[in-house]
Amino acid sequence: RALMTALESHALARGAHSMIAGVSGGNPEGRAFHAAIGYADTATIPAAGFKFDLWWDLWLMQKFLT
Repeated sequence: RALMTALESHALARGAHSMIAGVSGGNPEGRAFHAAIGYADTATIPAAGFKFDLWWDLWLMQKFLT
């Protein structure tokens, strides 16, 4: 959380309007973490990557900084 707060503050200070997170479909904990700090689901890219003999979705999440 501290790292994300620092990254968001740095981005905001340089004029960024929002931040985007790309979370692997195999990482529901990562999705929950980003949701807990204010990121919202914006899109899912089905079967975006192949790992461990499986096709994984890519979840895109966005947080507005301003």
